[in-house]
Formats: sequence, structure tokens, C-alpha cells
Amino acid sequence: MNKGINDYRDLGWNNIINSSSDDVSSYNSIITPECSIGLNSYIEISYIHEKAKIGKNVYLSFVEINDEIIPDNVTLHSLKLNNNKIVCRIFGINDDLKENKIFGKELTSLPFDIKKGENLWNAKIFPECNTMSEAVSNALNIYKIVNNDGGDLEQWKKYNKKSISDFKEVNTYCLIEWNKKMENLIKCGKIERLIYNKKNVNASINISFFAILQYFRTFYNIFLSYPYEKDRFLPFFYLLNKIIHS
Repeated sequence: MNKGINDYRDLGWNNIINSSSDDVSSYNSIITPECSIGLNSYIEISYIHEKAKIGKNVYLSFVEINDEIIPDNVTLHSLKLNNNKIVCRIFGINDDLKENKIFGKELTSLPFDIKKGENLWNAKIFPECNTMSEAVSNALNIYKIVNNDGGDLEQWKKYNKKSISDFKEVNTYCLIEWNKKMENLIKCGKIERLIYNKKNVNASINISFFAILQYFRTFYNIFLSYPYEKDRFLPFFYLLNKIIHS
């Protein structure tokens, strides 16, 4: 998936761009050191938490993975729609969106409601969900149904479905905000590492006092969003105390 990029390093190409990881091919993503990610996977604008297990040759985009196990050779991409629902599309790395196949199996051979002439591009098989975790869970359920691995067909039937071609309904504002959120998380992470390494934050990343306060505002919002990771934010309280008493 990301082979060959390093051959063009002299042209400025890099398989890691603005991400928290130093060894996982990624772009604008938070990848916690405790998680497991297989070889040749690529993470794009996503948050991978410590209990996540990502297989080999996996492409993740605009997703948040908590404690899920993502199988090998999978593409997982979520979108928030204009109706505030979230759809997570899943298919094989080698699948052709214009063919009548998913994970190498004929769509018409599967227990989905596939109409004549539909293919992976326009078949409405991906559930509309209320949350990211629900969307990821339902996407993995599709994988299990297709591969006869204990999937819950009745669960799948409960949802309204979307196709890959329904990307035109995406809420572009939410995509931009999620991208910004990942950027801010990465900035906060850089400050956190500087604190742990007992380095001067202002001198090391050349930011102003006002910028640090802006980071604290971001940190506070993140803290509210991810309270179960509150221990990660203790260094920020330490930094705030140093600023106040300096």
C-alpha cells in the first residue's frame, strides 16, 4: 500500500506527514504507541486508540478506532452526511468499485438486497449510524457476513443503507472540522512530549504565549471529548501551572 514512497524521498515525498507516529505510514493522524498496526497499512486523518488492532495492508480514512480489530486487506472509510448520520464503508483493498464484488465475492451471492445491475459503487449496503463506533461496528459486521464469520444479518437489516456513490451527501464542514481536530491533537501531543522530556516549549517549537493558551483551549475541548484518556492530559496541567507561576 505504501511501498515505493521512500524511493522518492529526494523529491520531498514522505510516508509520514504530520502524524503522532514515527514508524506508521500516516497523514494527519493520532496513533497511540500501545495500539497494534500491521505491515503496509496506511492511516489517514484518523484516531487510533491504544486498544485497537489493525491488520496488514489496511487503509483507514476519517475513522476513530477504539478497541476494534480491523482485519487484513481492508479499506475502511467513514463520512458524516448532511443528515448528521455517519456511514462507514468497508471493502477489500483489491476490490474494483465498478464490479459486482466485495472481498472477491459476487454481491448477488450474498444475503444483501442487491438490485439487478448494481455493483459495489452503487449498491446500498452500508448502514447509516448515529455514532462513529456504531458505524465502525456495522462495517465490521458486513465483513463478517460476507466472509461467513458470524455476522449478524438481522442487525444489518435494521438500518437505512447508503452506497459508496452517495458521497455527494457528505457534510463537507464536518470533514474539515475533523481534519482540524486531528491537527490540534497532534500539536497538543508535541507539547506533551516536550514536557515529558523537560524541554522549553516556547523555544523548542517557536510558539507564542498566546499560541500556548490557544492549545490549552483545544486541549480542554479534547479533554471533554475523551475523558477516559484523562491521564494523558496531566502534563498540560503541569505546564499551565508553570506558566501561571512564571
